[in-house]
Amino acid sequence: MFELLPHEKSYLLKAALITLGLLSLFLLSKTISEVKGYSFIGGNGELQTIDITTTGEAYSKADIATISFTIDNKAPLVADAQTKTTETSNKAIDILKKKYKIAAEDIKTTNYGVNPEYSYPTPCYGGMCPRSDSPKIIGYDVSTSIEVKVRTIDDAGAILKSLGDIGITQIYGPNFSVDDEDAAKNEARTEAIRKASEQARVIERALGVSLGKPISFSEDFGGGYPIPMYAKGGVAMETSVATVPAPSLEPGQNKVTVTVHVSYRIR
Repeated sequence: MFELLPHEKSYLLKAALITLGLLSLFLLSKTISEVKGYSFIGGNGELQTIDITTTGEAYSKADIATISFTIDNKAPLVADAQTKTTETSNKAIDILKKKYKIAAEDIKTTNYGVNPEYSYPTPCYGGMCPRSDSPKIIGYDVSTSIEVKVRTIDDAGAILKSLGDIGITQIYGPNFSVDDEDAAKNEARTEAIRKASEQARVIERALGVSLGKPISFSEDFGGGYPIPMYAKGGVAMETSVATVPAPSLEPGQNKVTVTVHVSYRIR
């Protein structure tokens, strides 16, 4: 049987001791790392975090007034109803473009409909009844809806009056808005993030913990638009309003809100 020499036995023993030493150091390092990491790990194996939700607000002056109106005409024949609706529609668009310099891209047709109108027979309760109880078409209703963006807000009141002057009786708005809300959103977002950071510092002191950098972030936008005080929902005008002065409109300010959700890791 082969037998190791004394110096070979000594070499192998030293190698085994060194290997065991390195393995022990590795296990010790692993244990220390696990212990340090325990403060980040909850019972369910997830990072312990503090979640904060705050809201920032910013105000901007409206620079667009959106007005919508519907033209509706009835006639026994489709062609006659279409002709009346088209004539009024063309007249309205002509006024918007020529008198108030509204660009074509700011005028949009949002709906065009042709619907038959029916005559329903009188209900029959016994005795002699008509041979047919089916409804009959007695005419057609043709309507079109148009939406216009007024970028010169001072003209909004005069436009409402002009549309009424040509016989349009279904007018809605104006709804005031801001063409570019990015600046207001950025301002509101900055305020919300500042509030979140301040709350994080308060929580640190109250709980006696240390918070790291944010590990997640999300945001929600919101906004409200002022409603003109002269109307509720819309403006209904009679065809004889030529002597009525244009309404005075106050666009006020638009409020933009940004709500942020920030998660901080507990160190």
